[in-house]
Amino acid sequence: GNSSEVILATCDLQAGELVAVPSADNDDDTPFWLAKIIKITKHGAKVQWYDSDKPFGRYSPCYSDKRKTEPWIQKIPNRTTIIASGFRLYKTGYLLKKTAATIKAHRMVRNFFKWNADDEEDDGKISQVY
Repeated sequence: GNSSEVILATCDLQAGELVAVPSADNDDDTPFWLAKIIKITKHGAKVQWYDSDKPFGRYSPCYSDKRKTEPWIQKIPNRTTIIASGFRLYKTGYLLKKTAATIKAHRMVRNFFKWNADDEEDDGKISQVY
């Protein structure tokens, strides 16, 4: 791996902090997922996922039930890449501009939009993603 890669194990994260992590390879809609750290564990962290209708849209916490009483919590391993951390959302659920810029500058995020642009007839469409 790349030694400059920031991973969960090397981040000094606290419960309650937000992180952006790479999405799964089969997620064609967004290159990153947002999560709130619930608990740091020996092998990683328990996180509550956040969802948005599009990358850099309005984020809200995910729940595993319709009544929104059970937060959707999963474990992420220590080797998880951290694209951004230590940021907050506006009350409206949007990322701050500087956080969005940090995320957009990350190699994995840049590559995602580059690959998707290659799928399009017109490479100019990439600008519409943001």
